Amino acid sequence: MLSNDWISRKRGKARTSYPAAAQHSTANRVGADLLHTSVTWENHTGLYMKNEQLRKHLKFTLRHRWRLKWHKRRLAHCGEGVFFDKNIEILRFPGNVSIEAHVVVKEGARICACNTSAKIGIGANTTVGYHTFMFASNRISIGHDCLIAPFVYIVDSDHSIEKGSYINQQPNQTAPITIGNDVWLGTGAKILKGVTIGNGAVVAAGAIVKDDVAPYSIVGGVPAKKIGERPTAESH
Repeated sequence: MLSNDWISRKRGKARTSYPAAAQHSTANRVGADLLHTSVTWENHTGLYMKNEQLRKHLKFTLRHRWRLKWHKRRLAHCGEGVFFDKNIEILRFPGNVSIEAHVVVKEGARICACNTSAKIGIGANTTVGYHTFMFASNRISIGHDCLIAPFVYIVDSDHSIEKGSYINQQPNQTAPITIGNDVWLGTGAKILKGVTIGNGAVVAAGAIVKDDVAPYSIVGGVPAKKIGERPTAESH
C-alpha cells in the first residue's frame, strides 16, 4: 500500500510541474471563458431589445451555447442568438422547424412537426413561454416580435368524430394556423386548426380561438369573441 507521505510528495510535485507563466496563462483563459459564457442577452446579440423585463436578465451560459449549437445542427433553420431554455423538446421531425434570430424558447416548451410534410416557423424576436405546446400536422406560421405566454396550446389538427367507428381510428382533420407579427397570446390560450390571427392582435388568457382574429383586435372567451381593440398611443 502506498504511504500517505509518498502520495503527498507526488501531489506536490504535480502541482509545481507547470511553469508559472503557463499557470498564469491558463488562469487567464479560464477567467476569459467564464466572462464570455455569462454575458447578458444584450451583449450577446448586440441589439437593443425593447422587451427589457424579459430579455435583459437572460444570460447565455455555456449550456445555452451548447443547446444553440445542437439545435442549429438539427433544425431546418436556426438564427443567431436564439435562447433555448432547459427541458425544451423539438420532436419527431426537427428538420421541418425554422426558428429565426433572437427567439426565446422557455422551459418546458414542446415544438413538434408531426409528420414529414408538416412545417413550423417562428419569426425573429418572438418569445415562446413556459410549457407552451405547438403541434403541426400541416403548418404553423408565427410572425416576428410575438409574445406567447406560458401554457399556450397551438395545434393545427382535430380528430374526426363521426359515429360508426372509433375516434382513434378516424383520420385527423388539419388546416394551417397563421399568426401575424406583434401578436400577444395570453396564458393558457388555445389556437385551433385553420385560424389566422392578424398583426398586432391580442388573445386574452384562457381563450379558445376557433375563428380568424382581425388585426389589432382583442379577443377573449370560450369560444373567443372580439372584446375590444388595441388603443393608440395618443389615447393613453
